Amino acid sequence: MVELKCLSGKDMDRRYAVYSRGRYVGGITVYPVPEHPDAATYGVLICRQYRRRGLAAEALKVLFRELSTLGCRRIQVRIESGNAASLALHRSLGFKPCPAEGPGILSFCLLLPE
Repeated sequence: MVELKCLSGKDMDRRYAVYSRGRYVGGITVYPVPEHPDAATYGVLICRQYRRRGLAAEALKVLFRELSTLGCRRIQVRIESGNAASLALHRSLGFKPCPAEGPGILSFCLLLPE
């Protein structure tokens, strides 16, 4: 089971520590999307020794539930085209392609339930 601890911030500008079974395993930083007040983006990092265990997916599901309670309705991410692990993770979470913002960068969006 994964738990998030909010370290700082408010609304959709927050920093979280990710814990699994009481151990620190990584972090997530959430940023608002300026042109969309009900949207957020994030960066997630799981420590190397804890990767490939499903912890990022589990942590993001917890994060999405929390962001939804804060009024977030859309999650946007940008992923480098060569980052196969991140692409697979986001596809498994239901992200769909959005208009690209530049060469070599792929954009994906996920609509959250209200």
